[in-house]
Amino acid sequence: MLFRSDPADLLREGDADPDVLCSAARDLLAERGLRPVTADRADGRAGRVCVFVDEDHRFALTLAADRAPLGRADTTVAGHPAYRGKPERMAYDVALGEADEHGSLLVGLQAPDGSLTTAPAWFAHVVAQLADRLLS
Repeated sequence: MLFRSDPADLLREGDADPDVLCSAARDLLAERGLRPVTADRADGRAGRVCVFVDEDHRFALTLAADRAPLGRADTTVAGHPAYRGKPERMAYDVALGEADEHGSLLVGLQAPDGSLTTAPAWFAHVVAQLADRLLS
């Protein structure tokens, strides 16, 4: 089921409750064999995030919403300003509108065992699909 809400509402609600993001992205990521769980943030900030894991726990794809402005962009994703940073950074911060406007979606990828050193080819495509579905 496609989440039918205003993207700004989705980010606001997803920032407060990561289960909202899990629900909104569930069908798209299930196509990749990923299932949702919520977990404590790994970046030291308070709160929880939505994490999708594969059956073998080789990948953990994190979704987090932020109501603050992105503030910087070095690329675009599905027509949205985004920050990628260094190529080895396996995360995209995608703005809802312009980079200086409120609201962004973080999509990060990691291997729980630390073995992932470069993002798989499908990662950028999934980020674009998520941005298109959740922020448009």
